[in-house]
Amino acid sequence: PIIQLIIVSSVCCFVVGTYNIYYSLGDNSSISIWANIFLYASFSICSIVSGSVHNLLGPRISTLVGCVPYIIYVCFLWIYRDIDVAILPVIGAVILGAGASLLWTAAGTIAMAYPMESQKGRFFGIFWIMLNLGSLISGFLPFFPIKSNYVTIGFLCLMAFGLCQSYFLVSPRRVIREDGSRVTSKSRFDFKHEIRQIPKALLNKSILLLFPVFFYSNFYYSYRLGHFTHELFSERTVVFNIVSYWASQMLGAFTFGQYLDNPLCTRSKKAKLGLLFIGFFSTATWIGCLLMEFRYPDAATDPDSRLDLLDDSYNSSLVLVLLSGFSDATVQSWCYWMMGAMTNDSMVLSRYAGFYKAMQSGGTAVAW
Repeated sequence: PIIQLIIVSSVCCFVVGTYNIYYSLGDNSSISIWANIFLYASFSICSIVSGSVHNLLGPRISTLVGCVPYIIYVCFLWIYRDIDVAILPVIGAVILGAGASLLWTAAGTIAMAYPMESQKGRFFGIFWIMLNLGSLISGFLPFFPIKSNYVTIGFLCLMAFGLCQSYFLVSPRRVIREDGSRVTSKSRFDFKHEIRQIPKALLNKSILLLFPVFFYSNFYYSYRLGHFTHELFSERTVVFNIVSYWASQMLGAFTFGQYLDNPLCTRSKKAKLGLLFIGFFSTATWIGCLLMEFRYPDAATDPDSRLDLLDDSYNSSLVLVLLSGFSDATVQSWCYWMMGAMTNDSMVLSRYAGFYKAMQSGGTAVAW
């Protein structure tokens, strides 16, 4: 199981992680905003059935098909810079939303279904660390004095390398956990059974109760990586902030994953204390962001008043960026761990992973 996790994590590292940086460095123009709205709307709608599609296709094909639209979208954005056809980013965004639903469902299923119950926090921590490692590495590309076209080509090469790794994923039927149990006992896909299971899983009381947290779990990105980062800091500081943000997410996922696997606490107690911690920590970071807005009211309209990483007052802002990344990673960790605690069946968890991304992407679309 750990090998399969590392493979899908590496795929996401090079594909999603690289895309995260490319997207974070983009502008906040009306075209960009509308593209993101269509992207996450498409992502949300397609994710409702992505779990069932994943159960039909398996992780290898789902991951492969899910990676291709990321490359297509970056190519569309690259072309758009030269020919300025406004519909291109929107078309690419819709395609990406559909593909991303498959990739994230496959990755989420492996992270939740393949480990033993005592390893679920750690497995997600490994996945999230490797995912954000891609963002961390590719985030340094803009620091080099090379033309933007070559940076984009570099991004595309990294993403293509990640796509190729999906070939090494195997069927869940061939995966056996460390305790000897099988990830799934299903020998073949039953279409009628799958159709019946979608509403059953969607109306699961535990899943319904988690929907508000699911909705919030990506809601903050449009602000953290959009307005807050681009309108309060200088251009070079934006890149440094984004890299720092993803680095702190790695630490947050690892630390919180260790807590969630702690055998000294009951599962119920860990869930409640974890949610309480997330609530207080997230609130604190939002208050910090609000204070930053009050402290630099003219930064959005006056580039000269924006913070630079060499300013004496930058240190406190960097701490806020790091705490925000840490906090946001704990939300993701808690959500995946909660779903993984409900069942160990990969076919059920693939549906849960799809519903999670549906609500999460719906929240992101609303945020944009």
